[in-house]
Amino acid sequence: ETLFGAIFQENAVFVEADTDSAGIFPRRLSMRRGTIFLAAVKVHQRENTATCAYLYAQSNEEVHNCILRLGSFNKLVPYSKTAARLELLLSTAAKCNLNERPYHVHILNAQDFCTIEENGNVGCGFIPRNMIERFLGKYAVGQRTFALQVRIQIPSMGTFKGVLMEKPGIDKIELPPSMKKVGASSSLAAREDNSAWLMINKSGIFPYLNRIRQQEDQFYEEMEIPEQARWMLTQKGVSHSYLSEKNRHHSNLIGVADPTNGGLPPGSVFLTGFHHIKSACGNEVIISRFPMTEASDGVKLPVVREKPISMSEKGWDFLCQKPFGVVIFGNPASGQRALPEHIAQGDLDGDGYFVCWDPIIVKDALIGDRPVFSTKKAPSSRAFASSSSTNWWDETQQYLMDQGGRNQRNQLVGVLCNLWKSRLKTNLQQEALSYGRAYKEAIDVKKHGGKVDLPTELWKDVPSNLHRYLR
Repeated sequence: ETLFGAIFQENAVFVEADTDSAGIFPRRLSMRRGTIFLAAVKVHQRENTATCAYLYAQSNEEVHNCILRLGSFNKLVPYSKTAARLELLLSTAAKCNLNERPYHVHILNAQDFCTIEENGNVGCGFIPRNMIERFLGKYAVGQRTFALQVRIQIPSMGTFKGVLMEKPGIDKIELPPSMKKVGASSSLAAREDNSAWLMINKSGIFPYLNRIRQQEDQFYEEMEIPEQARWMLTQKGVSHSYLSEKNRHHSNLIGVADPTNGGLPPGSVFLTGFHHIKSACGNEVIISRFPMTEASDGVKLPVVREKPISMSEKGWDFLCQKPFGVVIFGNPASGQRALPEHIAQGDLDGDGYFVCWDPIIVKDALIGDRPVFSTKKAPSSRAFASSSSTNWWDETQQYLMDQGGRNQRNQLVGVLCNLWKSRLKTNLQQEALSYGRAYKEAIDVKKHGGKVDLPTELWKDVPSNLHRYLR
C-alpha cells in the first residue's frame, strides 16, 4: 500500500512505533533473516503512531546506495527535507476495487511520462483520460473521476508529488518542474532504467462523491462554515453572528491547473459543476486555503460562468461536463506569480481550498484584499540542486531517529495555533497576526526544517523548551 513496499518488496520491513515517548527509533534491528536498517519514517499524528520503514541489507552503506538508485536524495538541504521526501514513499495508497491489485500502486514505464514547462502549475500536472480509466476502470468511479493526487517514483527522472488533472488531447502524463521533489538518480544503472511507479493517494480521487451530491441536491443542505474560515472572514469585515449560522453557499474544493491551454483568463477561477447551479449567486467568490489566519488569506476572485473569448468550444464543453468538486485556476499573465500563491501561499499539489459564494459574505468581505497581479514571479529555487555532502545519509538517519525533536516541532504548531486563537478572541490584533503567521510557518518548519519567525517579546508565551525553533 506504499511506494516503498512496491519498490523494495520482500526487502522492506514496516515497524509501527508509538510516538508519545521522547526516545529515538533504532537505526538497525536484528531479525531472523538478517539485519534491517532504517530508511524512512512517516508519523500518523492523530493516532500518535509512526510507520518506520526498514530495509534488509548487509550494511548501512548498501541501504544508502539503494536510496541513491531511486533519486538524488543526497542533494537535498537540509536533512529534514531529505526525511520529508523519503516520507513520500510511505504515503498510503487508495484501496483498489479492481481484481488484480488491492491498492492503487501502479507499475508503469518511464515512457508513459513527459515533462512540461511551468505555467501556473504549482504542483499540478496533467493526465489523459485513458490513463484514468486504466487505473480506476471504465465504470462509475473511473467515469466521474478527473483528478488524482499522486506520488510518482521514476529513477531516470526523479520523485514527483502533486495532482494530475485530466487534459484532453494528450497521450502521456505531463509533469511540470513544480511536481519534482527529488532529482533523477545520478547512477548509470538508473539512467538506463525505464521503471516507474505511480501511487494514487488515499483520499486522492477527485471529485469526492459527497461534493457531487451537493450539486445534485442543488446545495440544499446547510453546513457550518469551518472555524478558521469564520475567523478569517470576521477579520475581513463579515458579521461574526452571520458566520455562526449554517450556510449552504460554500464548500471545500481541491485546486487544479487549467487544462485548456490557457483558456481561462488570468486571475479567474472556474468551479466545475457550478455554472448551471441556480443557488449560485453572483460572479465572485471568496477563496482561501487551510490554514488561514488573517484577512489577506482570503481573496475575492471572479468566477468564469460563460465561455471566455480565448477558450475553444471544445475546451469549454470539456469543463462544463465535469461535476462539482474542483476549483480550476487560470494561468498567470506573463511574468506573474501563479494565482494560488496569492491565496495563503497556496499551491496545487493537493491543497484544499475553502470557496464561498454567499452574496452577503462576498459583499461584506472588504478588508485585506490585495491585487493578485501585483507581485512578480519569484526566481525558482530547486532544493535538489544543492551540493551533496559526504555524511548526508548518517545525518538523515539521525533526523529520522529523533522522535523527541519531532514531538517538539508538533507541539510548537499546536502552541502557536492556540495563541493565535486566544489573541483573536481577546481582540489583540497585532499579536494575533504575529502568532498566526508563526503558526503557518511552523507547519512548514515541521516538514522541512529551519526556524520560525516570531517577535522576541512574544516568546514569553511559548514554552522555553521550544525556543530553539524560534528566531
